[in-house]
Amino acid sequence: LSSLGETIHKLMLRIVGALIGAGLGVASIVFLMPLMDDLGQLMLLVGAVSFFAAWISNGSTRVSYMGWQIALAFFLCVLHGHGPSFDLVVARDRVLGIVLGNLVMSAVFTTVWPVGVAEAARRSLGRATSALAALAADHGREPATHLVEQFERLLGEARRVLAMRLFEPRSVALDGAGLTALGRGLGRLEHLSDPILLLRSADGDAAAGDLVPEGFVAAERTRLDGAADFLTRLGSAMDSDGRALPADAPASATEAALASLAERTPPPSALIEASERLRLIAAIEERERILATAFRSIEDARAP
Repeated sequence: LSSLGETIHKLMLRIVGALIGAGLGVASIVFLMPLMDDLGQLMLLVGAVSFFAAWISNGSTRVSYMGWQIALAFFLCVLHGHGPSFDLVVARDRVLGIVLGNLVMSAVFTTVWPVGVAEAARRSLGRATSALAALAADHGREPATHLVEQFERLLGEARRVLAMRLFEPRSVALDGAGLTALGRGLGRLEHLSDPILLLRSADGDAAAGDLVPEGFVAAERTRLDGAADFLTRLGSAMDSDGRALPADAPASATEAALASLAERTPPPSALIEASERLRLIAAIEERERILATAFRSIEDARAP
């Protein structure tokens, strides 16, 4: 588990699931087992509870783990030995064993090597930043699907980890400033990804006909490579301890792009295409500076 909040969240799901499964198992032993006289009736009971547990298990990731615990506790209560169980003592002992084991395991994780949500979210944010860097550095004509999926998955992971702050004890809980800084950094990273994806996807008529000057395309590519290098260093600093955040964003590519257009005036269609790309380049440059500021706020909030 990546953080203390996630450990406590899983502990709650385990205990609640075990209690629900045990309750269903004990109720079945007391009220239903005495009325059963063939295997088909037992199969219907087991199938109904299994369906209920599987329905929860296939739901939201925040509660899906509870479905496994419901099924496990129910099966241990009702299906031990070579037939159905009628012994409540065995059911009690097995459920207490599940609950005690979960408590001991969670106590070990929370005391021996606790990792706060703030640190886990910071590292997840760093990995998402590195994934965006890989996307910017890709030289294919269209963004690679697996790189886009990787970035979105890591961005979602950072959001999920940050949501686990609700389960942290107050002694290690994230303060308001740290929570605000991490949320802002996550939003700024997603904000920066928009122009990068649009610029990587630019494939209009002007580009297809090679009407945009080569100098402009080279300046655009250099700027994307600079953004990739900047994001790589930024992500590495966030995903590790002891590395300083990069001081400055890459140099602007707007002047070089404009100079290439001045040397050889393209047709109107290419000029429209170039102006749109210039707007995206300017957006990347501005949002890089905003992202760097947001990440520095995260580091400032993290400092003792």
